Order: sequence, then structure tokens, then C-alpha cells
Amino acid sequence: MSTFSNLLLENLLFSGVATAFLVVVGWLWRSLKSYSLPTPLPTWFKVWFLSVQIGGGLLPLLAIIWGIWRGFPSVVTVLVPYFFMLGVQILSEIVSLRQFQSVVWVMVPYLYIPYRLWQL
Repeated sequence: MSTFSNLLLENLLFSGVATAFLVVVGWLWRSLKSYSLPTPLPTWFKVWFLSVQIGGGLLPLLAIIWGIWRGFPSVVTVLVPYFFMLGVQILSEIVSLRQFQSVVWVMVPYLYIPYRLWQL
């Protein structure tokens, strides 16, 4: 199997285990009051969110562009699965917060961010 296939399989396995964990925790915490984001968002949150977007999205995207430009396919091979997992994380946060209105959405970054850092 190719490196890309191995990474894809690894990511699918992790996202399956993480999703199962979040479902179990969501079921166990089902009686807790739902959580909604404060409006307007505090200034510290805006700064934190911007730093997360730059560090977790923009810098890896620039690395992919650099890897393509300089002819390093291994950069693309590693960062495409990274962005796949970033998308799964964002989807998990949206679904747990907006669809199910569950407090389990707070757990999502605690699972996915260490894994994505390990990917890098």
C-alpha cells in the first residue's frame, strides 16, 4: 500500500474511534444543559480564533503551496490528510454544537488537535 493509502486508513480509523468516543460521552452527558456561544464574542476569543486559523490553517496551506511549487510531493502527501482531519474536526464541532446542542463539542478539540499535531 502507498503512503497516502496508509495515512488515509489511519485517519479513518482515528476519526471512527473519536466519533464513537464522542457519541458515548454525548450519551453519558445527555442530561447536562445545552451550551450556546456567548454573543457578542469576547475579544480574547476573537484573538484566539484568529491565531488558530493562522497556525492550523494558513501555515499548512502555505506549506502545501510551497511543496507543490518546489516539487516536494511528500509535503502534499502529509498535509492533505491533515486538512481532511481538520475538516472532520470542524464538522464534528458543528454537528455536536448546532445539531445536537450538546456540551460534548468542547471535547472535540481535545481529541483532534493532539492528533493533528502528531500528524505534522
